[in-house]
Amino acid sequence: MTEEHTAIIRLLRALEIHLAQGGRHDSAESVGKISRRISAADDLDTVLNSLFAVPGFDGVAVRLMWYAERLREPNPVPEAPGFQDYLAANLAAQLGGHTGRATSPGQGEPAAAELDLAQALARFDACIETVKRSSYKDEVFEEIPLRGLDDIIREVVLLGEAAAAERNVDVLRFTSALSRCVDYVIRQRLFRDVRVLNLIDSANLTLQTALETRSAEDYDSLQQTIKLLEQPAGVLEPPDEDRG
Repeated sequence: MTEEHTAIIRLLRALEIHLAQGGRHDSAESVGKISRRISAADDLDTVLNSLFAVPGFDGVAVRLMWYAERLREPNPVPEAPGFQDYLAANLAAQLGGHTGRATSPGQGEPAAAELDLAQALARFDACIETVKRSSYKDEVFEEIPLRGLDDIIREVVLLGEAAAAERNVDVLRFTSALSRCVDYVIRQRLFRDVRVLNLIDSANLTLQTALETRSAEDYDSLQQTIKLLEQPAGVLEPPDEDRG
C-alpha cells in the first residue's frame, strides 16, 4: 500500500471520529464504510473516482484526490501540526451540517468574521500573485504547485464567508464557481496547463475590477467569467493526445 493510500485511510478515520463526536452518526457510519472500501482496494485512484457516484460525497472525493496528489508531489511541504484535523473538518463541511469552521493550522489564519470583504479580496489577490510567481522558473511557466492550489482553496473559503457576511451574492457566486473550476483542475491533473493559471488570473482581475468600478459593463464581464468558471471543461478540456 502506497504512502498516499495509507494517509487517505488515516484521514477518513479522523473524519469518522470528527463526525461521530459532532453527533452525526449516520454520516460517520457512511465514512467508515468508505474507509473500509478504500482499505480493501488495490488502486487508490480508481476507488476515489468511484466516490463521485456516492450521493453527497462528490466534494469529499475531489478533496481526497487533491490530498493524494499533494502527497505525490516531489519534496512535499511538511504538514503543519493539526493539518489532518483541519482536513477532517473541511471534509465534514462538504457533507453538510454544522461542523465548526475549519481553521488552517500553523499559519495564524484569521476567522472569516475577522475579515471584511475588502480585506478578503486583498488577501485573495495577493494569493493569486504568489501562485503566479511560484508557477514560473526563469520567466518560463512550469506548473502550478499543488500547495498553490491549496492556498487558493483556503482563500476562496475565506472570501466566500466574508461575502456571505456582507450578503454579496456576486462574490458568493464567484467563489462557488472558482471552487468548481479548481476541483476540475485537480481531477483532471491540469497542473502543467498554463491556461489554468491564465483563467484564474483573469477571473481575479475581472472580480477586482468589477467591485472597484461598479460599472454595468464590468459587472457583465464578471457574470460571463462566472459562467466560464462554472463550466471549466469547456475552457480547459485536455487535448486529445493528453487524454488517458
